[in-house]
Amino acid sequence: MDRTAPVMARRSWHLVALMLSLSHVATQALVCEDGFHEVNGECLYACTSDLDLGTVTKINDKGIALDDTTFQYCSDRIPRYWPNTKEPVKRLRIFKSWDVAWDAPRRE
Repeated sequence: MDRTAPVMARRSWHLVALMLSLSHVATQALVCEDGFHEVNGECLYACTSDLDLGTVTKINDKGIALDDTTFQYCSDRIPRYWPNTKEPVKRLRIFKSWDVAWDAPRRE
């Protein structure tokens, strides 16, 4: 039995909880890199354009599926809000937990 699997699952759940945390901490003059916008004291990735799709129908029934490549290489670029809306992403589906074969420094 692989004893690292529960640990990896917990770590990935903590990552998801951190990304989707609804608690926000106020910070001083926050400067975000290109493609990120300050929202409630955090730099969050944002898909933006001049298109506004308005409200999302049945938002509580929708979520984003996180593929392994995005999870491994660019999990900091998962949008917090649905593109071209002001509606928060409330659900995130992960197909597998962090793989021990992936680059360890990227876990944090």
